Amino acid sequence: MYKTFHNNADAKGLGLFITKTQVEAMKGKREVESELGKGTTFKVYFYEN
Repeated sequence: MYKTFHNNADAKGLGLFITKTQVEAMKGKREVESELGKGTTFKVYFYEN
């Protein structure tokens, strides 16, 4: 929490942490694919009971 990976002065570093904890609380799954210089893809999965 509170960690950023860029130099944006007004960043708080909460977005990915909140997403992670909420997905885990809802028994979901998350995946991250990243390529330097190209970007990052985040996938979030939720399952029906």
